[in-house]
Amino acid sequence: MSVAQNPTLPRARDIAATTPVLNVQDDPSVLVGRYWGGAVISQAGCPGPPRPPRSSERLRTAPTPREQQCGRTVTPRDPAVRSGASEPDRSAIALGHGLAALADGAKCGRGDNHERRSLMTSAFSGGAEARPYVFAESGEGERDRLELLARMLDPMHRRALSLAGMRPGLRCLELGSGTGTIATWMADQVGARGSVLATDINLSFLKDLRHPNLTVRELDVLTGDIPRRSFDVITCRALLHHLSQWEPVVERLAGALKPDGVLVLIEPDAGAAVLGDPEHQRFWSAWCHWGRMEGIDFRLGRKLPRAVQRAGLDLHEVTMEVPFYGGGSSWDELYRSTVRAARPRPAAWTGRDPSAAFENLDRADGQLTCSFGWMAVCGRAAPATEAVPAQ
Repeated sequence: MSVAQNPTLPRARDIAATTPVLNVQDDPSVLVGRYWGGAVISQAGCPGPPRPPRSSERLRTAPTPREQQCGRTVTPRDPAVRSGASEPDRSAIALGHGLAALADGAKCGRGDNHERRSLMTSAFSGGAEARPYVFAESGEGERDRLELLARMLDPMHRRALSLAGMRPGLRCLELGSGTGTIATWMADQVGARGSVLATDINLSFLKDLRHPNLTVRELDVLTGDIPRRSFDVITCRALLHHLSQWEPVVERLAGALKPDGVLVLIEPDAGAAVLGDPEHQRFWSAWCHWGRMEGIDFRLGRKLPRAVQRAGLDLHEVTMEVPFYGGGSSWDELYRSTVRAARPRPAAWTGRDPSAAFENLDRADGQLTCSFGWMAVCGRAAPATEAVPAQ
């Protein structure tokens, strides 16, 4: 659920505050509220009753997405353009009155050490053309960014793996290993009797790893060979949200677990952005919109538990961490470097340059804000069944 925080007057400002939250929804959304908010969500969610088209509108090729959501149609006068209508990407129904609470809400995330290049291309859901992976640089600047990402997220990742039961003797697989910090940590945990396979589609930052029970291998998670029933622990972090077809990947990973094996996934979820001030909310709403244009789902985290269950695993642990940070902090630098590295194209970004917009966000001394949370999901495979001796 996402919440739109409204100034409460005038109505135009409330609509302006509600619309960005609605715009980051991927799935069908229900707007709920009461009293004053009813007028706000009705106008933000639907453009209002049909009116006769102005002369300048009579040759439009298709209804707007918001008109499609509300059941309005515009019939072109020229039959030649009548086939240009497009499908709505979201439906919205305005119900009741009051402050807008949007179901299946907003989440806006980022990338990570393991967002690294586990897939160098991503595609829109529905089979659109593949796009270059936006964090595909291999220089020292990218290494610095990934090392910062690792420093901020490794503690959470290690906690999730520890809760999953890391111990000596296990055989482990990590996808999208980035700079190899988690793979190295796992190698220490499993000891000489265990093993770790660290994989990535680009091994630029893994080639210097040296550990007796750690193997580095190039692997494309979509097409590479992942042997079935072979690993006690499989993990990846900030990888799946770059893939349009991520659910089949979860199913493949579940099938690669040994009986009683565990799958640990960590992905961003932007639902926490609604806890920030309105200025930050607007920025991260635009960031999430840009992500969708690039085929990146910064709101994937909350979808993981159900996907893990659909893959045939039992949910073992689900946690979410939401970092609050101030200007000049490590988290602030992390997000700044990520925005710079992404370099959103003008055609995919509304408003001014995103780096400049981020720099101009208010970060007064002592003021804390948040951007998005991180969801850690652990699924466990069924234990092996033991044969019962015949009596």
